[in-house]
Amino acid sequence: KDEEQRRKDKEAREKKEAEEEEQRRAAKEEREKREAEEEEQRRKDKEARDKQEAEEEAKKKSGCIPCGCGASKDEEQRRKDKEAREKKEAEEEEQRRAAKEEREKREAEEEEQRRKDKEARDKQEAEEEAKKKSGCIPCGCGA
Repeated sequence: KDEEQRRKDKEAREKKEAEEEEQRRAAKEEREKREAEEEEQRRKDKEARDKQEAEEEAKKKSGCIPCGCGASKDEEQRRKDKEAREKKEAEEEEQRRAAKEEREKREAEEEEQRRKDKEARDKQEAEEEAKKKSGCIPCGCGA
């Protein structure tokens, strides 16, 4: 009876672990997909900004001379804005990279802990099975 119950418990635990692993895998895939989409959107946004800036630069080089109309001031402001935006984008990218590295490190540690826990459970089950097969019955003697 006990052996049958242990077998059922082990099967249930293994099934639960497999389901949890599948959920973690699916969540990871979904997160990676979302991150890839976000990265693609950032790339497209940057391309659009770069294109607009190139057009403005071409316009400026087309013969506009500073006449006091304010265009040169606008250009200086655009240059400063572009530098600030690029700096901010670089900082955000670095933060995303660091967060991703930290998450991957944490996931690896959690996976390692789950592996160690499973090994310990399997070892304990094997010891109990060996004791049972040796004919020893728990009497409290400590053997």
